Amino acid sequence: MALRQQTADGLPAQRARLVEELATLVISARVAGNAPLAAGLARWAEALDADEPMKARTPGRFDLPWLGANLRQDPPLASLVHWGTCQVPDWVEVWTHAGVERRPWRPGLDLRALIGELPRTSVRRADHAAVIDPFGRVHRLGIAAWNREAAPLAPGSRVMVLLPEAQGLRGALPFPGALPFPGTGVESELINQRLPAYLATRLPGDECRLQGVGEQG
Repeated sequence: MALRQQTADGLPAQRARLVEELATLVISARVAGNAPLAAGLARWAEALDADEPMKARTPGRFDLPWLGANLRQDPPLASLVHWGTCQVPDWVEVWTHAGVERRPWRPGLDLRALIGELPRTSVRRADHAAVIDPFGRVHRLGIAAWNREAAPLAPGSRVMVLLPEAQGLRGALPFPGALPFPGTGVESELINQRLPAYLATRLPGDECRLQGVGEQG
């Protein structure tokens, strides 16, 4: 696991932009009379606001066996902020429409089982989720009754229940034919693209040893 300088340079701005986009969606949900969704998205913003951007990694593999087999991918030390390892955690982190929580990981846990355990209100009208595996790879998978997938979840994975896109928050509006608050369709699409990408840079565990370039030990 390593953090490239190129990745690190953009992280604070990415986090700030996500918080701003979520603020627009929180206002939209409140205007639409959907207080639970507004509260859930506000919790997403709070979680991001409390996050430390530089406790991060560049998505991908940097372990010695992989680098030994892919020498052209071996990064020069000057391009790195830090490298290190994390102990395998005992959780899976879930970003639902009700907020952010960590659920205990267990052998055999998959996406279908995880979604089935969540309150229905936290995944209402959601068709897909972004699953971020411990290497930082993002997979878009179905979670609705018609497309639900049983993909395995490794400890340290993160699952983000995606927001409706083309219709914005139309399903939450107080009367048929009402239009979403201006910008909600665009904002929800941006969140669906950018939040999984940001979560892919988060460390895949809590107990991590990071060593900066030039440090000894």
